Amino acid sequence: MTQTMNRDPFNTLSTLETPLGNARYYRLSALETQGLGDISRLPFSIKVMLEQALRQCDEFTITSDDARRLARWLDGRGWPADLTARALARAADRGRLPSTREVRR
Repeated sequence: MTQTMNRDPFNTLSTLETPLGNARYYRLSALETQGLGDISRLPFSIKVMLEQALRQCDEFTITSDDARRLARWLDGRGWPADLTARALARAADRGRLPSTREVRR
């Protein structure tokens, strides 16, 4: 029996039509609409990490609780301290080098 994982637990995945084709992205504003935090006021670096957490959310390495904690960063409700390490380890497991953006975290 194969279990289907929800790779978009907050229903934030959207498609942007461009002249070069469609691009998929995760709408952070949808989290704010759902009451998960004041996303528009988050520092840019936290928004980048939050988008990465949404993109990589598999409920094993990166969980929806990690994304919730990042979304509530301004509230001081916790910080998934090992999120960056887990994201980098996951990138390494996939056989790709982490981007400079990922390494800076």
